[in-house]
Amino acid sequence: MKPAVVGFAAFSGTGKTTLLEKLLPLLTEAGAHVGLIKASHHDVDPDTPGKDSYRLRRAGASQLVLSGPRRSICYTEYPQPIEHDLEDQLRLMDLERLDLVLVEGFRDAVLPKIELHRKDYDKPFLFDQDPHIIALAWDGGMNAQLPDGLTVLDINNPVQIAEFLQTTFLKESKLKRVNMSDCCATPDLMSLEQGLDILMKRIEPVTDTENVSLEDCLGRIVSSDIVSPINVPSHDNSAMDGYALRLKDLNDSHELPLAGKSFAGHPFSGTLPAGQCVRIMTGASIPDGADTVIMQEQTEVTDQGVRFLKKPAKSGANIRCAGEDILEGCCVFSSGHKLKPQDIGLLASLGVSHVPFYRKLKVAVFSTGDELKLPGEPLGLGDIYDSNRYAIKAMLSRMNVDIMDLGKIPDDKDQLRAAFQKADREADAVVTSGGVSVGEADYTKEILDEMGETGFWKLAIKPGKPFAFGQLPDSYFFGLPGNPVSATVTFQQLAAPALRHMMNEEPEERLELPLKTQVRLKKQPGRRDFQRGILTKNQQGELEVTSTGSQGSGVFRSMSLADCYMVLPEDSGSVEAGETVNVQLFDDLLK
Repeated sequence: MKPAVVGFAAFSGTGKTTLLEKLLPLLTEAGAHVGLIKASHHDVDPDTPGKDSYRLRRAGASQLVLSGPRRSICYTEYPQPIEHDLEDQLRLMDLERLDLVLVEGFRDAVLPKIELHRKDYDKPFLFDQDPHIIALAWDGGMNAQLPDGLTVLDINNPVQIAEFLQTTFLKESKLKRVNMSDCCATPDLMSLEQGLDILMKRIEPVTDTENVSLEDCLGRIVSSDIVSPINVPSHDNSAMDGYALRLKDLNDSHELPLAGKSFAGHPFSGTLPAGQCVRIMTGASIPDGADTVIMQEQTEVTDQGVRFLKKPAKSGANIRCAGEDILEGCCVFSSGHKLKPQDIGLLASLGVSHVPFYRKLKVAVFSTGDELKLPGEPLGLGDIYDSNRYAIKAMLSRMNVDIMDLGKIPDDKDQLRAAFQKADREADAVVTSGGVSVGEADYTKEILDEMGETGFWKLAIKPGKPFAFGQLPDSYFFGLPGNPVSATVTFQQLAAPALRHMMNEEPEERLELPLKTQVRLKKQPGRRDFQRGILTKNQQGELEVTSTGSQGSGVFRSMSLADCYMVLPEDSGSVEAGETVNVQLFDDLLK
């Protein structure tokens, strides 16, 4: 039986994607297998440069199926841009495995649709022109005078919309009913993992590359595999000071005449004569013909040469062979690796002078608000200092990106729009703080809706519940909360991983240390709590953690005192002194 196909019709900026992100887990938790088709006006390429599939497509495969144990991906290349037909896209799906297909885009397709509408956006209704719209999800109230037969839904109530989809299109299925109590205790809150998953799926990494001098490559992301041009060591050499010889030449007296010396940079010339030995120093080339080095502590110098006090059991002793550390042609660093200081030393030892990297990200930062003053300026009644922008810039500088500081923008719609337009035009990402709380009177949301599509999230974390993410015409937008601690937490936990993904950095599992807390930690179940902590050592020399004290989201001193977070899970209550908590080190969050 073919699945039902339902479309969502709306103007850009209404929040189609944001709503679908909330509907999918609700329908999935109810037992439905849901497919999704999203039309994009932009070129799409979810592949990663340097991976096998990317290389094979670039090599000329017009169609490529990437098949794995958990998912299959079909890539189809078109020589010229084409206008897609919904039926063609449906044929690409394994419809036998689906109960429902949701469609974002394809506004003119003939299929039942739900219109999304926000009354403050000053856009016309679509149901007047499209007879296939069967329901209106909006924020204008349930009792408005609308055409008969048009179901009215609340656009801000995804549970209600999920129930409508289930009862209308999945009537004969045996799915469990979606309701508020089944879904989650806090249905309006998004988990941190859900937020990160959305960011990684929505953000496309940069593809531009450049060759950079070894002196300027610290912290850069390698764009293609680096192979060693030489063997390391480049030649067989001695692992210690001693004497090189042929093991079979040791006679009963274990004494050999000296034929010469081999020092680092000054090798022995020619082939080792039979029945003789060569004085050799650590790192020096093994003479041709020699197969063993005996350390000088196991020898005595005599008038006739050198007496060997101990004979090795087999040849090859104390010799480091060419390529023993690194073989010529082997991969030293793969694409996505972030170069550390010791990596630069290794590349220098290979004779590498320039390295291929992805270009640096440019991140625009600005603050908004008439109440903000710059450090050094006097404060008036109700004024505060613009601290968030300085903290954000400092964290960005640790990530090795180019920072574009647009300063402090007053509460003026035209100036704010100009700042967003400049940032979008010149940067890859835009980071601001404040103005992201749902219902807050702020020009930011209005301008973002004009320019692109932005979702305003409520996260199940504390501090940092409000967060905004969106896509502008040429950049991505990260809206952090206004409270200083909340802004820092959401940057470290969400914006920083998203920017690293955008930089093509290899993902690393976040390190959490299980440590005992020295004090009682107060907490209510419901949200994941990032409490500021200080690492300490007890009398036994074991690491423990203690609290900085007040955990208010406006207490920035708690961030200055802290060097870690004590991460308390969503379902956790208060933690007693002596219990174990997971700890995240600040340095690991921005390395």
